[in-house]
Amino acid sequence: MNKKLVLIMRFYETEGPGYLADFLIQNAIQYKLIKVDQMENIPRSISEYAGLVLMGGPMSVNDDLPWIKEVVKLIQEAICSDIPVLGHCLGGQLISKRLVQLLKKILVRKSDGLKCKPLTKILSK
Repeated sequence: MNKKLVLIMRFYETEGPGYLADFLIQNAIQYKLIKVDQMENIPRSISEYAGLVLMGGPMSVNDDLPWIKEVVKLIQEAICSDIPVLGHCLGGQLISKRLVQLLKKILVRKSDGLKCKPLTKILSK
């Protein structure tokens, strides 16, 4: 049986997976660490992975960094594909950034109040 890996993305040298890596190893869950801070390639798709973990860093989600758009696309793909996503510090900011963008599209003002569009339609765009 071919087990999928958990993808862990590190954005700053001192912000690695630490105890999470220990937990994964103890539970025989394989993972792949992408060191974004060392310019390692970000996968184009999350489909080959069982989960996505986004670590922290001193930067802000609003900083003009070349990799933020790529990471946000992976987050959306993971959410649409029911792949678990976990974020710590900056990772949580990145998840929130994408979810807020999507939630703004969900609520549409109508004369009779707020109406929700199906989330799956919005996520697939």
